Amino acid sequence: KSEKRASQNLGLFVLRSYYTVTTRKILSNGRILSPTSNYFSLLTKAEKLAQLQIELSGYKTALAKAADTVIENNISEYPIFVFHQHQVSIGIPIIDREETKGNWSVNASSLEELMTKQVVAPGKTDEFRELIAAHGSDLCLFVLSELGANFIFLPRV
Repeated sequence: KSEKRASQNLGLFVLRSYYTVTTRKILSNGRILSPTSNYFSLLTKAEKLAQLQIELSGYKTALAKAADTVIENNISEYPIFVFHQHQVSIGIPIIDREETKGNWSVNASSLEELMTKQVVAPGKTDEFRELIAAHGSDLCLFVLSELGANFIFLPRV
């Protein structure tokens, strides 16, 4: 079952997936489909986002440590991790997909940087802070994929 919550004011797409029926649909011979798989193109957007969340789950431990470091060192109260497959000019690289043999590179960023680069509109900053706060200890991801640019909140546990 996938549960989707959209924040109309922010234009953000927030997804929490509870891996049941959707997970079974996106598995092929026991393997998780990659975005480059032929089968991946047959999935609905919701199924693709659920698949994406499953794939990103493998990064939880490293991201949780990085988020804690950002907060503890007073760099930002709002760490945001940018997931991408091409070169981007947001954040500091912390995981390189070429070195890890994964599908994603990850850069550590912050709400402040996304505001400066106008990824988050200046008038929406307070609403975005509230959205992050509403997700408690969840990790905030800014995912750049074939599905567009999406903010996804990934539970730490």
